Amino acid sequence: ANAVMFSTRYAVQNSCMGLYRRYDHLAQDGKGAWFGAVTNDGPVVGLSTARLDSSGACRVDGFALTSHMETWPQLIEAAITWGRGGGALVTQAVVGVEDEERRALFDGLGFAGVGPGDPFDIGGREVKSEILQRSEL
Repeated sequence: ANAVMFSTRYAVQNSCMGLYRRYDHLAQDGKGAWFGAVTNDGPVVGLSTARLDSSGACRVDGFALTSHMETWPQLIEAAITWGRGGGALVTQAVVGVEDEERRALFDGLGFAGVGPGDPFDIGGREVKSEILQRSEL
């Protein structure tokens, strides 16, 4: 959600050439960061993002290739740690209500639902979302 990209469950990602621009934009003002997981021989197998907001929260998100899901918790923890360093008191993630797998991943890291989020507009289709939160105090 931080990079305004959504699951390929809803929309095809036709190109990777424009992805760097989205991640770079996220970090340009100092209120966001992104992290990557790479294999020993160089390919990127996952990315995570962190974005501080005006309420004192840090919103995190991320993905990893199915073949490298062991990197996902490390990627999210890197984003959480960055947010704490930026003064965030809580960490949030916004998850589509239909994405049970993503929800389970965040649940496994201590996140819990705190209410509805703004819906995602994915190719003209509105998908409801939920805000998950983890206290960092």
